[in-house]
Amino acid sequence: MASSVIENAPLEVIRSIFKKYDKDGSKIISQSELGDVLYDLGICVSPSDLPNVYLMINSDGKGGIDLDDFCRWWKSKSKFARLSEEQLQRVTQCAQYFSYFDKDRSGSISSSELPALYQDLDRNRLMPPGVSLDDAWKALDKDKNGVIALNEFIDWLDAASYH
Repeated sequence: MASSVIENAPLEVIRSIFKKYDKDGSKIISQSELGDVLYDLGICVSPSDLPNVYLMINSDGKGGIDLDDFCRWWKSKSKFARLSEEQLQRVTQCAQYFSYFDKDRSGSISSSELPALYQDLDRNRLMPPGVSLDDAWKALDKDKNGVIALNEFIDWLDAASYH
């Protein structure tokens, strides 16, 4: 299972991942750096939920996620426990595809980012025939909050693949 590979990564691998995301070299993962880690892993956390996730991972309350906190979190089963290897791979692929079109790295697709995504979906025959850009927006923005979240996108792709 992919999650066990990720959880059982050698300490050197976890250190290098930590270092990659510790962009300022502070030896602490900041809240915004954690947002980047989560986003790249395909774990969508809303901006309002990020502080809570940050506090959960920063269990020792030292004011930041240090390498020990990061290792403990990385090795935990909870962040990947619900996904099979196939699901994890699909979510990762969807997240990479989604992030390519999320030009402002907001964690969502805005109405200005949708046309490029729509064209690519249509070009790759992932868009059901006859679906206009407006129809796609309505179908993708399930919660009607004006943006398309990764989870909405994945749900839509799953539903579209059965048509």
